[in-house]
Amino acid sequence: MGRMNDQDAVEELRLEFVALRKHVLFFLRRLWEIRNEQAVEIGEMREMVQRVLITNHQRRPGTGPLWEQANQRWAKRLVSLIDNTFNEAELKGLCFDFGFDFEDVRNGTHRVTVANLVMRFYRRGTLAELAMYCQQMRPAVVWPLIALDVGE
Repeated sequence: MGRMNDQDAVEELRLEFVALRKHVLFFLRRLWEIRNEQAVEIGEMREMVQRVLITNHQRRPGTGPLWEQANQRWAKRLVSLIDNTFNEAELKGLCFDFGFDFEDVRNGTHRVTVANLVMRFYRRGTLAELAMYCQQMRPAVVWPLIALDVGE
């Protein structure tokens, strides 16, 4: 087997994203039907879609340098969003909820503290959990729930 070139890898990622998007759209349509049939709350529907996205990402996270770049962009985007939307007290709460000692994470400026926190999730491969937590805390903000939600 030959080595996959960057163009082939990008095309493979694009096709995976298109397939994932089709599944999400299917689930959204079905959830809308369920909502009409059973008066399901919008918040419950959002949680179900988030679980589908996160489960699919965790089940098939991908490997290689392109996935690594996507995960790095995802982490950077989360740093930016958290830095702009969470204050220090909320960061302490986030650390507590995930079992981190805030004093171990805190380092200099607010942004550096946020970056340290996000890097803990990045190294554990749990950025999706952090993104979902942030979505629950700040539902008005559009949070990238998987690496492919982050543009170039």
